[in-house]
Amino acid sequence: MKKLLLLAFVGLIVSVQLTAYGQVVSDRNQSGSLGVLGKGYLQGSSGALPRTVLSRLQDHLSTNDFGADPSGQADSSEAINAALLAGRQDNSPKEVRLPGGSYYVKHPLIVGPNECLLGDGRSTTIIKVDAKFESSARGVLLISGKEVSGEARAPCVRNLQIQFQQPTDVITSARIASPAGSTEIVVASPESIAVGDVVVDASTNGAIPNVTYVSEVNGTNLRLSKTLIGAGVASGDSLHIAGSRAKATTLSQGCKITPGAAPCAYPPAVYVTKGATRWKIDNVTIVGAWDGISSAGGGGAWISDIEISAFNAGIYLDEQLDFDHVHGIHAWVFGQKADNIALYRNMLDGASYSIRLGKADGANFSDINNFYTSIQILSNASNPTFVGVTFDQGARLIVNGGSPTFTGGYFTSALSNLPADHCQLVVNGGRVQITGFAYDSAATAACVSNGTLNVTGGIAANLTPSLPFMKVESKGVLDVIGVNLDALGTEVARSAPIFLASGSGVIRMHAIAFPTTGKGIAVKIETPNYANFLSENSFGVWVVDSKGALEIGDPTHGISRQIASVESLPRCNSDRRGLLYAVYDAVTSTYGSILKGGGSATALALCNGSTWTTH
Repeated sequence: MKKLLLLAFVGLIVSVQLTAYGQVVSDRNQSGSLGVLGKGYLQGSSGALPRTVLSRLQDHLSTNDFGADPSGQADSSEAINAALLAGRQDNSPKEVRLPGGSYYVKHPLIVGPNECLLGDGRSTTIIKVDAKFESSARGVLLISGKEVSGEARAPCVRNLQIQFQQPTDVITSARIASPAGSTEIVVASPESIAVGDVVVDASTNGAIPNVTYVSEVNGTNLRLSKTLIGAGVASGDSLHIAGSRAKATTLSQGCKITPGAAPCAYPPAVYVTKGATRWKIDNVTIVGAWDGISSAGGGGAWISDIEISAFNAGIYLDEQLDFDHVHGIHAWVFGQKADNIALYRNMLDGASYSIRLGKADGANFSDINNFYTSIQILSNASNPTFVGVTFDQGARLIVNGGSPTFTGGYFTSALSNLPADHCQLVVNGGRVQITGFAYDSAATAACVSNGTLNVTGGIAANLTPSLPFMKVESKGVLDVIGVNLDALGTEVARSAPIFLASGSGVIRMHAIAFPTTGKGIAVKIETPNYANFLSENSFGVWVVDSKGALEIGDPTHGISRQIASVESLPRCNSDRRGLLYAVYDAVTSTYGSILKGGGSATALALCNGSTWTTH
């Protein structure tokens, strides 16, 4: 009697739970048998074949039923793979559940077509990886294949964490004080410290510059690759010393998890095999990875709500054959101690990325937060779009090609010890559109050496007076339209221009109103280039310093009296009819003399179609 009641009770629960999926249509299944577990079950879609409750239950598998160890003591690779293999035996979609717990794995986990590896939450279900992981593996999770029936789905991974074991820092202290400008520090203990290690003063804000390396170890004396700045290092100051990213070793090279060692370059947390499409990764945390999610030759990705810390690349996408959707990425040093400054600096060496994007048929990114790490657009990139992207604490955007667009976001770099040449937006090629960004940066906001950067709208504040706000050089082109510079009126006198053009760089500026207070150079053009163009700007008390010919689209804003010097003019011909140039002092050109007064008098030169006339 008890067994019958229990069976009826279980059947009632199962029957109620399944009402969300479809409709119970008969007390008799196709084989004619009766009973609660034999109830006919019709899929919600029209024309679907009836399915039994029992067959529906078989769509939900638990890795623990296959012997996975949620305590993290034993290797669960074989058990989890057995559950995943069972989920791939037919074309019906399967959920392979990884219940809450810690699962230690030494071999890749294969997630195939039509199945989803589903945890109980990214702080609850944790896959743990250490240096004993299979050295030849392509990744910890291998996503392969695509949906193979109209009712099935492509592979997916949801609601879990992948955690990599990485070396901890060596924490020591300064035995004696080292003044600013010193190239050496003396530590209390040199144990586990080696040439190439990163050194950061954890007791003060930026006393040692970013990514300072040990160049020589002599007992307790450490010679540094860069001089100390700020106040130097006081006796007793706490120091973090960690192995540098450049010294990272792979599993096959025998990387070791010992204090002060370099990061371990594990295989990617998720590796997507070539040809896999429409795969999904959702609500996943990746901690301490070398590479996070890697796909080359796949496509149609849906990546959302990801927390990730990676020494090399958080997300790498290239040769994508279908449209990719990436949303809600938080790139930070998850899983690390809040005071682990050495690791932060180690990731800010210019080669750690939250996203590396190459060729894709289409790619949309939104709600992307970068802390210390950078986004890199590769030279073979297409036309990706980014909406709502933040670059925090010196994080950078590096564009080598393609035509990416970025709408809404900000650049910040409050760190006082950034390298002097640090640029947060670097354009080495391609055509980049930045719209509506805020620039609250101690570093130079943008550097264009090649390609074109178009900056539209936005606001700038808290700039460093000794650094240009934006600069263009070499063969780059910088277009700036309508950026709000009102905050510059509260600055002390600037020693660097706000905008700087050098080499063969071209600057085109339109509709910018400089503040009515403040002091300094608004635009400095160091090399003659007739393509430089300023129009509809209001410079007020700010100076334009041009060593070359400068095209003025509208002279009504007082620009003529602010040209420091113009050394030559282009040939005046019918193509240049109506061009107006501001001329400081008398100018003798190979195309004719233009004289206006003398000494420091200013002239405006107008091309009438054949000769220049002064006004």
